[in-house]
Amino acid sequence: MLSATRITADTATVTVVSDTKKITDWALRYFGSWWNATAVTVPVERSGSIAEGGSLLLVDVDSARLARELIRGQLLRTGFHILHASCAVRGGRRSSPSVPRARARPRPRCCWPARASSSWPTTASEDAGLRILPWPSAAAIGFGLLDSAGLYEPLRARVLDGEQMHPTQDRRVTDALHAGSTKPIWNAKGKELKPQFFPDQLSSLLHMTLATQAHAAALLFSQVDKAAEPHVLDTPRALGKEDFFTGKTEDRYPDIFRLAPDKAAPDTDLADRLAQLPRRALVLNHNSHTSAELLAKTAAGLLSE
Repeated sequence: MLSATRITADTATVTVVSDTKKITDWALRYFGSWWNATAVTVPVERSGSIAEGGSLLLVDVDSARLARELIRGQLLRTGFHILHASCAVRGGRRSSPSVPRARARPRPRCCWPARASSSWPTTASEDAGLRILPWPSAAAIGFGLLDSAGLYEPLRARVLDGEQMHPTQDRRVTDALHAGSTKPIWNAKGKELKPQFFPDQLSSLLHMTLATQAHAAALLFSQVDKAAEPHVLDTPRALGKEDFFTGKTEDRYPDIFRLAPDKAAPDTDLADRLAQLPRRALVLNHNSHTSAELLAKTAAGLLSE
């Protein structure tokens, strides 16, 4: 028996259809926290026009990435740009320690997946500011941060009780959770292996609130120096090309469906609008409590400007 999940982000839409309900349930879980994902009646016509913002029906797709890439292609065609950022929302207004993804269009909006790094779709308009959409993906949070924030033991208890983490989590991380070890684990390339969370687990396991929309209000640029005391730098850095998420720098996300426009809308307008926002640069250390206090104090000051 066929089942279907419809995924919508702004004007982009994709319908995942499968005779394996686990596939459509996966899409519902993966995208429901940040984009609009709902179970729907299986469409009679299984075709669509992606280039014109229609829907594409995926039959027996076992990867959320394919559906997400179809949404991304449609957003790029309507003028969005992808940038790297983590976002925090207060009272509908957003501050960002990095940068979002964006497009020129009214009614600004922002979502916050509460991660150390992420990508965002953003819209700029003269009267409404910057509108931001989320980018659903697995979240990686290291043992050190989980432990210092008092979240390691609750997470371990849930894992021991049968909680299934995101399948990209390395088996060695799962074994460490079972053993109660918080020692960092490194792969052969020197990359730290971390617990991997589904988007909804940020709420169900870590009790983080996922925002659904906001106005971009300020930028926070942070760097970590474990030997330094947390402090605000005298001069914040400017936005650069490295803040934008492009095919040349992000080979993990090739345009496999050839949906990206041949000539993307220039990112200079977005960069200029972001540069007009209040901004600060911070140095943080490995003390999560003092670093969080500085982040909260600085963000509050920026949002009051």
